[in-house]
Amino acid sequence: MRSWDITTRDAVWKHGFIHVGIVGTTVVVSLCPSLAQGVTLAGSFDEIARFGPTLVALKTDSETTKMEVFGRHADAFHRMWGLVADVGNVKAYPRSAPSRVLASC
Repeated sequence: MRSWDITTRDAVWKHGFIHVGIVGTTVVVSLCPSLAQGVTLAGSFDEIARFGPTLVALKTDSETTKMEVFGRHADAFHRMWGLVADVGNVKAYPRSAPSRVLASC
């Protein structure tokens, strides 16, 4: 994966975008749970599902290189949604929303 430029970092950690990158058969996802919104999550779920990854690595902190790794993208979706729901950014969407998105994949 190529290194990020300042614009990409700012988009994720200051504006709430979600970065989805590919490394072999692994999808690497970076998101800031306190800034990401439900509609942005839904779009990233679709993009990740299209790749059909064997692993999903989730980075949720700009200050560390630690990532959570999931063997199923469905598990990563639920974790991502839960992190964003926990800070209150998906009030208009029920906690079960990822299940409905997964059913359409």
